[in-house]
This record gives sequence, C-alpha cells and structure tokens, in this order.
Amino acid sequence: MLSHNDSPPNDQETPVTRHQVLLISQYFPPEPTGIVQELAESLVEHGLDVTVLTGYPNYPYGRLYDGYQMKLWSKERVGNVNVIRLPLYCAHGRNGIARAINLSSFALSVALIGPWVSPKVDAIHVYQLVTVGSAARWLSFLRRIPMTIEVQDLWPDTLSATGMVDTGLALRLVGWFANRVYRSASHVRVISDGFRSALAKRGVAGKRLHVIPNWVDTELYCPESVDNELAKSVSMQGKFNVVFAGAIGLAQNLTTVIEAAEMLSSETMIQFVIIGDGSELDNLKSQVATRGLTNVRFIDRQPVSEMSRYYAISDVLLLHLRSTPLFEMTIPHKVYSYLACGKPVLAAIGGEAANVVTESGAGLVCPSDNPKAMVSGIRELYAMTPKQREDLGRAGRQAALTKYSRTLLTGRVADMIRSAIADNRSSRHFLFDCTRRAVDVVISILLLAILSPLLGLLALCVRIFLGSPVLFSQLRPGRHGKPFLMRKFRTMSDELDQNGNLKSDSERLGKFGTLLRSTSLDELPELWNVLRGDMSLVGPRPLLMQYLPLYSERQRRRHDVRPGVTGWAQINGRNAISWEEKFELDVWYVENRTLKLDLKILWMTLWQVLRRDGVSAEAHVTMPAFKGSVTSNEGTA
Repeated sequence: MLSHNDSPPNDQETPVTRHQVLLISQYFPPEPTGIVQELAESLVEHGLDVTVLTGYPNYPYGRLYDGYQMKLWSKERVGNVNVIRLPLYCAHGRNGIARAINLSSFALSVALIGPWVSPKVDAIHVYQLVTVGSAARWLSFLRRIPMTIEVQDLWPDTLSATGMVDTGLALRLVGWFANRVYRSASHVRVISDGFRSALAKRGVAGKRLHVIPNWVDTELYCPESVDNELAKSVSMQGKFNVVFAGAIGLAQNLTTVIEAAEMLSSETMIQFVIIGDGSELDNLKSQVATRGLTNVRFIDRQPVSEMSRYYAISDVLLLHLRSTPLFEMTIPHKVYSYLACGKPVLAAIGGEAANVVTESGAGLVCPSDNPKAMVSGIRELYAMTPKQREDLGRAGRQAALTKYSRTLLTGRVADMIRSAIADNRSSRHFLFDCTRRAVDVVISILLLAILSPLLGLLALCVRIFLGSPVLFSQLRPGRHGKPFLMRKFRTMSDELDQNGNLKSDSERLGKFGTLLRSTSLDELPELWNVLRGDMSLVGPRPLLMQYLPLYSERQRRRHDVRPGVTGWAQINGRNAISWEEKFELDVWYVENRTLKLDLKILWMTLWQVLRRDGVSAEAHVTMPAFKGSVTSNEGTA
C-alpha cells in the first residue's frame, strides 16, 4: 500500500493499481515452455494480476499429458496465477495439415469458449502465436480492452523457414492474416531490432513497437559444482563435452551437428551431447546409427530445474539454427540460459544472436549450416586452457546478470501492458477531458475575478518583504512534456552571504515565504496558466524539466494529462512522501480520473491547506531533488 499520511479522517487509502491481465498462450507448463510461466509469475511480481488462458498440454509429443482429461474447460492454480485450459486438437510434428488444425483448434476455443470462462480483465497479452492473436482480437473487441502481443517468431517467415508451409499462395494468405494481427495490437513486444524493422515495414506504427530482449532467471540458471555421479551416469565423464540443449526440430537443423561429429570421430576426447526432444529426434538418431558414430549421445528432455547440473558437466554449450534471413533476426531463449550458466558458448548462428555472444565475450561464433566451421570452433575451444574457458563463461554470466535479468526485462513488459491500458482509458477519457477544460476555463475566470483584491494585496506584500520581481517564473513540462512558463508568487529573497553567494533555501525563505507556501497562496497565479490551457485545476504537479529523462516508462504517464494546481499526490502526502510514492499516485490519477474524483481532490485540497501538513520533506524546505530511481533508471537504459 502507498502511504497516505495526510488524508482526512475516514478517507480510504488508494491501493497501488493492480490491473487484471489475461495472458493467452497455447502452451504452458507442464509443457516445456517455462518462459511463459516465468512471464506470468513476473508480471504478478510487478503488480499485475494474471490469469492464463491456455490449451491442454500436448507439446512436443502431440498427445495429451498423463493426468489430464480433455474437457470443455478446466481451471487450476499454478504458483501465483490462475490457469484456464481449453480444448484443442493434439498434434505436433512435420505434418503441416495436422499442425494447422492444432493451432486453429485452440484459436477457435479462445474465440468461442474464452468469452464465457475468462474473468473480467483490463488487458489481453498474447504470447507469440498469430493464430491466438486473431482470437484475442475478437475477445478484446467484445470487452473493449486493449490487446498487446509478443513476437518471438515472425509469420509467415517462420512457417517458410521451418518447412511447415512451402506453397506461395498459402504463405501470402498467412502473411496477410498475420499483418492484420500485428497492426491491430495496441503495443507489440519484439525481441530484436531486426524484428522491429521488419514489423515497421509491414505497417506497424513505430510508437507501438517495444524492443525487449528475452530474459533468463539467473537464480534458476547458474554455475554449479560438477556432479561427477551425474556425469558418470550419462557417460559424460572424462570427455570434452559439446552440448546442445533444447527443441530438436527443423529450425535447429542439427544434421549439421551430426556431420561435425562425423568429422571429429577420430578425436576420441571430444563428444557431442544432445539433450531434448522434438520432431527431428528420431531422424537424428537414425543418422547417428547409419554413420556408425560413437561420439554422439542423446539424453531425454530434462526438467528446467535440472539443466544447470547438466550444463555444469559440459565444456562447451552449442547453438545452431538453420541459415535463413529470419533467423538472422532471431535470438533463441537458450542463448541467455547458456550465458547465465557460465560456460563457453559456440554460436553456429548469424545475426543478432551472434552479436549477443560476441558482445558479451562469452565464446566464439561461426556460420550456421557449416560443419567445417563448427569443427574449427570446437577445436579452438578445446585447445584453450581451462582458465581461458572459465574466463569466457564468467563474461557470459556477467552479461546475463547485468543485461538480461528476468526482473529488469519483465518489468519493461509490465510497463508496456500498463501503457496499453492507460492508452485505452485515455481514449475513453476524451469527452471527460473536453468537459473538464470548459470547467477549468469557467472556474479560473471566476476565481481570478473574485480573488483579484487578494492577489493585489499578496503582490504588494511580496514586493515589500521579498523584493522584485513579484512573480517567480520557470519553464515546467506540461502535457506530453511540452514546456510552458509557470508563474507563482515569489517566496524567497535574494540575500547573499558574506562571500557573495546566495544563502541556503531555508535562510532565504523567511517567515513570509513560509506562510505563502504553507497556505499554498503562492500557487494562486497559476490560475492564469489554467486559463491559458497550460495547466488544469487538478492533475499531477508540474516538476522540473531536467526530471523528464529520469522517468521510467510508467512514471512518464503522469504527462498524459495537463499538470494541475493541485493533485492526488498533493492531498495524499504532498512533499512528505517519497518520489516513487508521489509518481505512483500521479499515474493512478491519470488512469482513474473522473469528475467525481476531481471534486473530491479540490475539496480535500482545502482541508490539506487548512492543516498545513506535508509541505516539506524531512531536512528539506520542500523536497530533495529527484535523481532517478531503480525503476526509472532501468526504464531509460
């Protein structure tokens, strides 16, 4: 809860806004999609309440998991999120028609069953699949709420690159369909600059695109001690182990790895280990048997919680994706988990994923689909001293901690979702804002007329006690950060010390200046700013121009409305609360403003002035300068 030290008796506290979000993803644990669960749990940690709408688990085997029964819908609780499961056709593999039915069946369930079984929410967040996005569009239309979407794979490019769809007409139809979904989203999260450029060319507005890389849980994926018993049990003891872990499909094209293994078959110390499952696993095993290779091991897919133990007994962690323009823009999740585990990485991949490895200093890069280049990279790593390889791993771990941490990047996703909610509410606030502008004009004219004798008297007193000029004028950021000249009565003198420097604020404030500030009479000239349209009677207070680059994405929302003579933060602590509390109160007001709330704030402002509470922070005349917070610094990194 935010503190409200100065609320009138019986006034209710304002909770930190906890928006309700429906996260739609066809896949969710126990399927091997821990990234989706991490996202859901992290959004809860960042102050959002999340319900997951997903299918019954069947990936990657294409059959329903044990313990589940296909029903019209079912509900369960997983960690801190509620999960609603919907029926779908179970299929996964190389059969394009079966996969199309699988994807379409879940989208149909979302469109037809979702509106009846999902709770009332403020926004819909779609994880990845365009087919799900089409159903989510329908759901967002019905409920008049925004839809945000994550783009981990570009359609139809992914379908073409993986061979799932290879006919020109089908790809063009899917492309037309996908582009409509991308353009309909309120905000779109992309994982790379390449994806952002691609979507911008497809007509997605640049202001809607957010480049937020994937993250890694650096506590789950971390360096561990070598488990010799584990190494012995999986035949990895006493070998130089080159390990690939993850999905085994057409996109990974691990035939290149098998070819590299064949080229290194005479070097008995080097061994390839493939951990995972997928549509191409049987094909790879067949290739190994046909070639008579003894330096390739297969290990079944392991729980995410066990992977750090397997990485610890590895010597090199291997990345490989098929060479296509699409994959030049793609950064697989495993890049970040590899970095976090502190082992050298060999990235047989181009583009942005290669850049991540190179810039982190975590290992080597070689072309994809090139077994000779892969062999050369493995030999170079094998020839290094153990300390050199440890240094590569240590650099990768440091990059994971500082650039790709889960807390940092999921916080940016949460801010994006909040922005979509606020944008949606702002559009609904249009009529209210027009009405309020008319009220501002009428009231400011009346008050300036009624208070003109008092204004004249105060101006005379300021001239006598503090000197000239009578008005203090300063550029402040208005709506959308546009500067305007704000005017207040002067409250400080120009007294100098014996060295010719201005005295401290407390010394220059004096008794008369303190009286003006404690009664807020110094703010009365701002009625002229209200009449001009620079300000409103109620809104977040205009702060200093130099604070603008220090705000987080969420904090910047305080500038979505005109600044006010008084505001929600002023009647709930004013200068006696922290900057973070003040900004959260400001944003809450922006997202929940109504005429009733404005009237309440104006009435409570009078109460606040009479009590003279919250005028200053401890040890400061008003409030210490804002230098940015953890949240704001992350938002501007």
